[in-house]
Amino acid sequence: MGGDLTGGEQFQSFLDLFSNLCNSLPNSDTFILGDFNVNLLQYPNVRSVSDFVDLLFSYGFLQNILFPTRVSPASSSLIDHIITNSNFTNRKSFIITTDISDHYPVIFHVNQSKETTPKPVLFSRDFSQKNKNNFGMALRQLTWNDVTSCQDTNTAYSIFEDQFNDLFNIFFPLKESKLNRRINPLEQWMTIGLLTSRNTKLKLFQTYKKILQISIRIVTKSIATYLIELSEQQKNSIMKKCSKSLNLTSNKLGPF
Repeated sequence: MGGDLTGGEQFQSFLDLFSNLCNSLPNSDTFILGDFNVNLLQYPNVRSVSDFVDLLFSYGFLQNILFPTRVSPASSSLIDHIITNSNFTNRKSFIITTDISDHYPVIFHVNQSKETTPKPVLFSRDFSQKNKNNFGMALRQLTWNDVTSCQDTNTAYSIFEDQFNDLFNIFFPLKESKLNRRINPLEQWMTIGLLTSRNTKLKLFQTYKKILQISIRIVTKSIATYLIELSEQQKNSIMKKCSKSLNLTSNKLGPF
């Protein structure tokens, strides 16, 4: 913001706009920073500054810089604001006194521990052939007399559904298991096709790394075998060519 705002209709317009802004912001963990050109050192002696601070208080905001941020031989002012409605207990504010600018740099530090999100879990049922056979056998052993003897259709269906679900949950119980990135998509946009492509890419990368390691071993062994079989004259010739290509003098090269 440019110019002195603490006076007249201009400042009142600013307060109205700023009030609307504060009203639209979340009730916590909101930070407002800037050069407001509102000297808080004049609180409560100047009415416009008091109105500004009272407005902040009404929305639960507090100023965290409490000392002058712009100092001259003739005056000092606190016009650089760091305002927040957060309830962090472990927070610190700093003012760096330096002549790099006509305003002192201000720092606000919050020591907030990172929230750990629980790992997603998956609930699944084991529909193995063994469980299916046992479930079918249990169904065949039921007489269903309570169902067939009931005269009310809705009641009969409820009895049937309860007996069926009881057996179903016994032979196919829900079990908690960790999500497998290779099988279960962790994001809604991860389709089966993308999941398949991802797994294919990982397999190809592992194959590439194995081939690369084998290739490096073969090339290294071949170079070593080749150098061992060279004569002393051939070795010196290679060294001279290397020296020439690298623009090195002979005294800079060590023994082969």
